[in-house]
Amino acid sequence: MPASNPKILASLKKSRYLASVPEESLKSFLPLIRHERFPQGKMVISQGETNQEVFIMLEGRVLVKTDQRQLYSLSRTGDIFGEISVVNGQPSTSSIEVDENLEALIVSSALLKEVKNDNS
Repeated sequence: MPASNPKILASLKKSRYLASVPEESLKSFLPLIRHERFPQGKMVISQGETNQEVFIMLEGRVLVKTDQRQLYSLSRTGDIFGEISVVNGQPSTSSIEVDENLEALIVSSALLKEVKNDNS
C-alpha cells in the first residue's frame, strides 16, 4: 500500500538518511513509497542475497543476524535497514528477521538515490 499520512512523513524525517531532505521533497515521493506490515518470524532480508530496497521502521522490532548469530536489534521509529547492500551493490552481509510485528516503509534504491541527489 502506498504511504500517505502525516505520521509517515514524520517518520521519514526521523530517518538519519532522510533527515536533511526538505519536507516538500519528501511529500512528492510519498506516493512511490510502499507501506507494509510483516509478521513476527518473517525473514525480510536474507544474508547473501542482493537487496534493492531500504526499509524505514515505523513500529516493531527486527533482529540483525550474521551467520544465524544475532548481532543486535532495531526498534526505533526511523531506524533503517537494507541500505548497505543498496549502497555498495553487494549481497547483504546480514539477515533481518522480524522479532515483533513490523510496520515499515519500503523505498526502492532508485527512488532513494533520486531523493538524495535532488537534495544534495
